Formats: sequence, C-alpha cells, structure tokens
Amino acid sequence: MSAVPEDIPIECVEDLIRDLGTVEAATPWFRGQVDNTWPLSPSLLRDGGHRDHETDMLKRFKQEAAQLVDVSDSSEWNWLSMAQHHGLPTRLLDWTTNPLVGLFFAVEEREDGRGRAGRLFCLDPIALNEVTFTHGTGILLLGQDAELDDYLAGSSNRQGRGPVAVVAQRTFGRISAQAGVFTLSHRADPKSFEDHAPSGSLRSWIIPATAKEPIRQQLSAMRVDNATIYADLDHWAKSISEEYSSER
Repeated sequence: MSAVPEDIPIECVEDLIRDLGTVEAATPWFRGQVDNTWPLSPSLLRDGGHRDHETDMLKRFKQEAAQLVDVSDSSEWNWLSMAQHHGLPTRLLDWTTNPLVGLFFAVEEREDGRGRAGRLFCLDPIALNEVTFTHGTGILLLGQDAELDDYLAGSSNRQGRGPVAVVAQRTFGRISAQAGVFTLSHRADPKSFEDHAPSGSLRSWIIPATAKEPIRQQLSAMRVDNATIYADLDHWAKSISEEYSSER
C-alpha cells in the first residue's frame, strides 16, 4: 500500500482536462473536497457518537421516513442509500464518474472551504476491489452482490475488511445528476482509506484557493453549477433568479 502521490496543481478546467490523459484507470472515479487537508473519511467515521450509534440512527431514520417517502423497497441497502442521500452519517463516501462534477465539489463555495486549497481525488475502483477481496469482483452493486453482506451494520462479522467500490440503483435524481458512485468502509476497519489504496490506484490534484472562483465561473459556463448538480427545484429557482437579476 502507498500514500497518495504528490499533488499536481490545477489552476483552470483546461489543466484538469489536459492531465486526465495521464490517468491509467479504465473507469476512474473522482471526489472533490473543499479543504485539501481532509482525509477520505465517510461522514459516519468523523464523529465518535455517530460511529457508536450507527444502527440506532438508521432505525430512527426508518421510523421517521416511513411517513414521508416511498418505502416499497425496504432492503437494508436501499435504506442506507436513502439515508446517505438525505444527509444521515453513513459509511458510504460519495464519488462520481464525471471529473467536472468532482472538480465542482473541490471548488464549491462553502464556508468551511473559504480561503483553503481544495483537492480532487482520482481512484481506480477496480484496483481497490481487487485488493480488498483478493480476487476479481469488478464493481459491486448494493443489494445484489453477496460479498457486501459483511458490510451491513447488523452483520455479526467483526473482522475488519478494506473499503470497497460500489454502485447503487439510481433511484434519486441527485445521484443521476452527479453521476454518483460510492466507496463503502467496513465498520471494524481501523485503517484510513489512503492506507488501503494499492500503489498507483489513488492520486489527487490540488486547487489553490485563488483558483477556486475562476474555476467556478468556468464550470458555470459549462452548466456545471448548483442547479444541475443538486437537481432540485430550490436550486433551480435560485439559479433562474440570479440569471435574470438586475444586480448581476
């Protein structure tokens, strides 16, 4: 296993497009983070209270969601995907197959990223799964592939395994809009994501704080913005309002 290779700076969209030609993965995944110092850690693992009460939180979510959403598919994996979609801390970590979407999240205008350099990660998901399972599995589908049963919160297997690259059925508009895919961490795994990544399977680019606004403008011109990324009426209404505002 190896650490992430030295970062390459990105000052504009063209820099990323040019450097994508050096990516060797057949199906690379991307993840942008507004703070370049953040590790690749799922939301559940960033808070000890959340980590210790994973099943309790999911039960509470099911209790409240039943009256608000369609629960015709009541599988545990569907519940987990739904919880992730609505912001409940889970062991899923969001990635995308679209590098421009990943870049958007690295430069997104957020208070916790203000004045900080961002980072765009690139992962070879096939290589990650080959290391985790020691045999070829390809990309696994939540709710279908039995290899994932040990990753369920209620599983009795307490032997830690490495993270795994998975996809979910695109039942939520935002997952489709973001070309969303995931990595899933095991609840008993003490290692960081970076420690598991096989040599050459994980790299990143750094986006200087001063480059974020120019890149946001470039992405907006390409219709990669809040409205298309979040794909809900609130963001579309805000986008339309800003487009026609006399204060632009």
